[in-house]
Amino acid sequence: MYSPSYNQLENRAELLEFMRQNGFPVLVTGTGGTLLASHLPAMIFEDKNEIRLDMHMARSNPQWQEFFDDEVMVVFSGPHAYVSPRWYLEKERVPTWNYAAVHAYGIPRVIADRRAKHESQRRLVASLDPEWLPKFDALRQEYVDNMLEGIVNFEIRVTRIETRWKLSQNRGRREMELIAAALEQSADSVERDPRRHPASGSIPASRSASARVSSPLATRSLTSGSSRCMSASRFCDSARRRAFSSSSTAGLALAGPGAAAWAATGAAPSVPLVARSWG
Repeated sequence: MYSPSYNQLENRAELLEFMRQNGFPVLVTGTGGTLLASHLPAMIFEDKNEIRLDMHMARSNPQWQEFFDDEVMVVFSGPHAYVSPRWYLEKERVPTWNYAAVHAYGIPRVIADRRAKHESQRRLVASLDPEWLPKFDALRQEYVDNMLEGIVNFEIRVTRIETRWKLSQNRGRREMELIAAALEQSADSVERDPRRHPASGSIPASRSASARVSSPLATRSLTSGSSRCMSASRFCDSARRRAFSSSSTAGLALAGPGAAAWAATGAAPSVPLVARSWG
């Protein structure tokens, strides 16, 4: 992924949080010259400074049969927004698009052990729908075995990562503020309401207490121009500290109010969604 140095994220904690908050990535394989892609849930773990992705797909999906010793790519997409030239101080500008993305690479390993597969699915349910977990644990073993047979579990130990935080870092503070103000007034409810973002459901309600502005943009995009703040308040706070410690003007406007706007609560995925992901 093309990413200038000033667009790259180096803070590991922020990287992991971003991946977890955007935990429905795209798995891309290219074995034999044929490109295949699947949209899959992912659990992200850190084992002794190694990032591990815990994933699964339907057994009927042919992509898993392309798992050999070849590297695969997992694309995590975050918030994004069109940035209009109308929002700049200088009128001789062209449009752009701000966004945040992570590409993780590694070699997938299929998990065949029944117990390990069950534990993986239980972790996923516990993360997405803890209220339903007792019902999950009470399911008949025969039924669970049939469901497990219908999926292929696998893990990817990440060997390299590419990041791009394209957030108007090449603009001055005033232009960043103008971008933020314009997006905050957007008629698009997705741009104004952080609860509409799919990642918000995984943010604990305790993190949303400081959310006080109408647009998540004010959180991250006084520097970014992004239509949605890309993670919870901890991410935004650390990003703001990083911006102020830099000699660049990139990110200066992160000090604006509503540093946790993106942490507004959202509904957790329903049980049918979890069940359907089993294949």
